[in-house]
Amino acid sequence: MGNVDTRSLAREFIFKFLYHLQMADSSEKIKAMANDHNLLEEEIKTYITSLEEKDSDIPSNFKSIKLKKITPDIISILENYPNILETIKANIQSWNISKLKKIDLTILIVATFELTIRKVSKKIVIDEAIKLAKRFSDSQSYSFVNAVLDSISVNNA
Repeated sequence: MGNVDTRSLAREFIFKFLYHLQMADSSEKIKAMANDHNLLEEEIKTYITSLEEKDSDIPSNFKSIKLKKITPDIISILENYPNILETIKANIQSWNISKLKKIDLTILIVATFELTIRKVSKKIVIDEAIKLAKRFSDSQSYSFVNAVLDSISVNNA
C-alpha cells in the first residue's frame, strides 16, 4: 500500500511540475532540459523552493519522494515530449490540442507517458489520471481524459 501511495504522490509531483512548465509556456526550456539534465535538476529544485514559499504543507508531502526516482521519469517525458504530443493528437478525435486546457493536457502527457513508455497498467494509469482531473480540473474533464486515455491504450497496445 505504501508503494502505491508513494507512486501516486510521485505522479502528482510530476504532473504539477510539468503543469508549471506548461504555464510558463517554455517549449524552448523543455527542449533544453531534455538535453541538459543538470538544468532540469536545478529547475526541479527551484520549483520545490517555490512550493515551500507558497504552501508549507505541500513540501512535507513531497519530501517522501526521492528526486532520484522521479527525475528519470521527467527526463523521459521531456525527451519523448514530441512523440507523446503526437500520440495525444492522434487520439483526441475532432479536438485541437492547442484548444485543450493546459491542466488537462498535462494530465494526458503524464498518463500517455505511463501507458506508452513506462507500460504501466491501463487501469492504474486511467484511475490515477481521473483522480487528477477530478481534483485539479473542471467537472467534465475527467470523462474527456478517460476517453482519450482509453483510445490511447487501445491504439497503442
